[in-house]
Amino acid sequence: MTKPKLLFLSWEYPYRPGEAPFITPALPALTSAFDLRLRACLNTGTRAEAPMPCPVPFAPAQKGSAVAAAFRLLSDGHFYREIFDIFKKGGGFSILRTRLGIAFYSYLHAHQFALGLYADCKKDGFAPDLGYSFWGQEGAYALVLLKKKFPKMKAVSRFHGCDLYLERGKTGYLPFRRAFLEKLDQLYFISQHGLSYYKDTYAPLSEDRLSLSLLGCLPTESRARPDFEKLVLVTCARVAPEKRMGLLVEGLALLPPTVQVEWHHMGDGPGLAALEEQAEILLAKKENITRIFHGRVENAALRPLYERIGARLLVNTSVSEGLPVTMMEAFSMGIPVMGTNVGGVSELVSEDTGVLLPSNPSPDQVAAALTDFANLPKCHWERRSANCRSLWEQSLNAEKNAKAFTDQLLALITR
Repeated sequence: MTKPKLLFLSWEYPYRPGEAPFITPALPALTSAFDLRLRACLNTGTRAEAPMPCPVPFAPAQKGSAVAAAFRLLSDGHFYREIFDIFKKGGGFSILRTRLGIAFYSYLHAHQFALGLYADCKKDGFAPDLGYSFWGQEGAYALVLLKKKFPKMKAVSRFHGCDLYLERGKTGYLPFRRAFLEKLDQLYFISQHGLSYYKDTYAPLSEDRLSLSLLGCLPTESRARPDFEKLVLVTCARVAPEKRMGLLVEGLALLPPTVQVEWHHMGDGPGLAALEEQAEILLAKKENITRIFHGRVENAALRPLYERIGARLLVNTSVSEGLPVTMMEAFSMGIPVMGTNVGGVSELVSEDTGVLLPSNPSPDQVAAALTDFANLPKCHWERRSANCRSLWEQSLNAEKNAKAFTDQLLALITR
């Protein structure tokens, strides 16, 4: 029996490893059901740096001619409506200029991707039954455009955080919103908060075109084996402004000397040097606080490292989130989480599974929460740990979620 054809658009996977924890768990289920081609929209890669759990034909999504794309852009009704909406919303000259620049750049590149994808499919004799963009960005709109060449193709996209929440875009703007509403066959959200946000923020959409589809993480043999002589806390993030890592440093600086903390940070990023400098200034004289910056850690090594160091708590102080996979990975080991009440975090974190901070906590609130958690009786920690593991088994097992998502895609192309 011939498998239906799936054109899967990542952003840069497998040429960079950043998306690997999100994408790789689903590939075995998708490839078992579909004849799958993977194309990376950010086509600057020369070799795959991320792991591939199963054989998948992949390549960069070639860009068509900028001149040809510009001609198509000038006849694109969605682009003109986008420009109209930008002016309608108003704003100062700087804001308008920024939003107009984003719109032009984004639509032009989407047209280039669409031209390249069509040439690629035509060359290989690959007529997709389904186009799936992992992000609600240029790739998703390229699939909307590709539907004109393949009228029977369904186009779907997943939405996370940076491609969903307006506050994550420059000047509070994200392109393609109206086009997605009108032209995507299905919109998948990684959290209930994201799905509700989309419904509340944009024009009403029929319920059957919106779906909740959790990602999750793969099983692990690693388990939490914490050191109760001190509070070993871990952070795992690319250090950037939206991660608000400095808030944690300020909170740690306010801890009483009776609270012994060993802080391990996993991740690099443009703000890492500044974070290390801040930690040196505020924490160097705090004899009760030890800090270790591991830099970038491969995903496969992350949970064994948590086990080895005796992690008792994962901390996330972000300004905005979707539904963090780092939290799911901690839950799979039975490690509670302290997180800010942003995005879908409250769908995971509660007093049963950790500590839910306010969306914009003060350093004093962070310090108080860490102090309370450090003094939590062992039996109470064990109860929260068991709840974390149970929640992962019920809702966050990526293998189960990938199978359910694959079934949804198969049902979509037959309806």
